[in-house]
Amino acid sequence: MQRGELTPRGTFALSIATSLVGIFIIWFSLRAHFPERNTLVESAGKVEWVQWFKGTVRFKLTTDSRNFQYASKGGNSDWVYDSLRHSNGASVFVLVDASNSWKPMFSDTAYFDVYEVTISGRGEQHYSDVRSSWESDNSVGTGLGIALLLLGLYLYGKSRALHKT
Repeated sequence: MQRGELTPRGTFALSIATSLVGIFIIWFSLRAHFPERNTLVESAGKVEWVQWFKGTVRFKLTTDSRNFQYASKGGNSDWVYDSLRHSNGASVFVLVDASNSWKPMFSDTAYFDVYEVTISGRGEQHYSDVRSSWESDNSVGTGLGIALLLLGLYLYGKSRALHKT
């Protein structure tokens, strides 16, 4: 056997790992919950602070004790960040799922996901656009998961064929 050549065991292990990653991605993409608009609550105020963090926009409004996050998968996060940063005291309205907060790993700060942002005089990132963007992102994830699962099954078949030789 030459260096870099596929072995039955190595191919089998790779097939299992690839299949498991594919299954996880499919599960995560299909499990992603996007709340219905009528279940969301509005919060309004002026921007107290805003932060760009790995493609997401985190911020706080002066009239609300909660911290908010607009996820990059909602689309137009650059516009949301710039508009919040340059809101200059304008009123900001957001729709959030008040029953669902989360905390980043190693942090005590809870965030509420934002599903619509309206900034007086600057425009809005509407709920329907955010929903479409989330659904598109989830379908890409599902497709990727299926591709990895099929690759894992192919590699499993390859490992069986190598084992017979």
